[in-house]
Amino acid sequence: MKKLMNVLWKGGYLFIALLLVLSACSSASDEPPVTLEGTPWLLEKYLNSSGKEETVLVKTVPTALFQDGAIEGYDGCNNFTATYTVNGSNLTIIPGMSTMMACPEDVMMQANTIIQNMANSSSYQIDRKELFLLDSMGNKVLTYLVANTALPGTTWSLISYNNGQDAQVSVILGSEITLNFLDGEVTGKTGCNGYTGPYTTQVWSLSIGPLATTGEVCSEPEGVMEQEAAYLAAIQQADHYSISQGRLTVFDSEGVIMVNMTSK
Repeated sequence: MKKLMNVLWKGGYLFIALLLVLSACSSASDEPPVTLEGTPWLLEKYLNSSGKEETVLVKTVPTALFQDGAIEGYDGCNNFTATYTVNGSNLTIIPGMSTMMACPEDVMMQANTIIQNMANSSSYQIDRKELFLLDSMGNKVLTYLVANTALPGTTWSLISYNNGQDAQVSVILGSEITLNFLDGEVTGKTGCNGYTGPYTTQVWSLSIGPLATTGEVCSEPEGVMEQEAAYLAAIQQADHYSISQGRLTVFDSEGVIMVNMTSK
């Protein structure tokens, strides 16, 4: 009898383990497959001119979106467009127009290499949530990850903002500026006032405002009202954004960074 009970117990554990495995497989299969088109991609690595794979610069967030034969993206310095054709896993990309922002030398070198690597791509592969663009020799010239673009339900704390003179300024010590994305509405605090207003978004595009504040006047910490005005002006110039490693970066239509924020 004791041996029989041991067998039953062991059999029961095996059955439960089998159910857990099948459940995990079922959950994974419920996720729609990642496809080249319609998926927002965030660049992780690229092949440099020396044939060495490099991780993208931390201060840049290159992106790409393939949709209906057209690519819209950001190379870390400028917004760009391109056209593409797909035949099975074969891929041809023809670079198009881009904005003409001047950026630091290392950022410009990276941006130029990204666009050149796109033009050199001849095929692609998708492995789970990674996209690899390959050249004619099979080298991985660009490696993308599925980008997180979800904004509703997120809350952010400001790290730095554009002061209107093309300079990023840190938040005044002793103050905090927050941004909450609700369903079609943003709310937050400026370090003095609360604010609210509408927003719209699609993939990486973003429009915020007009924003209204509670209208209080604060004297401490020093400069908090000037900071409030500059932040509100910057965030309402939003044109597109990226989310990477818990950081939200908002850009204007020319690719200039308006605000840098961290997840709360």
